Amino acid sequence: MKKRKIIGFTIILIGILTMAYPIRLRFFANMEQKKLKEEFIEKKQTLNESVQKDGKEQKEIKYDRWPDTLMNIPKIDLEAMVVEMEASNIDVFAQNANYPPAHYRDTDFPGGRSNVAIAAHRTGPADYFRNLDKLEEGDKITLETSQGIHEYIVEKVFIVDPTDISVINATDYGALTLTSCEREDGISNKKRIIVRAKLKD
Repeated sequence: MKKRKIIGFTIILIGILTMAYPIRLRFFANMEQKKLKEEFIEKKQTLNESVQKDGKEQKEIKYDRWPDTLMNIPKIDLEAMVVEMEASNIDVFAQNANYPPAHYRDTDFPGGRSNVAIAAHRTGPADYFRNLDKLEEGDKITLETSQGIHEYIVEKVFIVDPTDISVINATDYGALTLTSCEREDGISNKKRIIVRAKLKD
């Protein structure tokens, strides 16, 4: 009888821990986003104060590295800080379910005249792109840095194979490409969903 109670308690405990793990990851993802946003706001205020003090406005925005960037997609109620991807490929997401939206290295910067590529999870505790499939032609996406806001308009939403990396290649116009996993045949990452948007200005 005592042995049965111990087994029963162990099963319940395992169940609780299994359910608590993704909640814990989501909590830390939210805390990281909060910290990144606070740092972003602080840097933005510092720059604005500096501009006001000098009495000069920066007319042309140029970046030599990925800037602190706040992505906003009103249609799907998404606001999230975008970090620089630690690795040069999407495999980093398979290794970390808690990874925030990330900029593909070697693609353009916000407001650039080529392709800015960003990836994020659609499932799990950091499912920032869970509603990516709800975007349509004409929807607005903004990338805000401490130096300005860059507005993009969605051109199309489509599906590709995971091996198709052409979607993050350079473009001959200012573009934004969002990538994430797409479920098919019960496999969460069998395909990739792609959102391609064009720089408005």
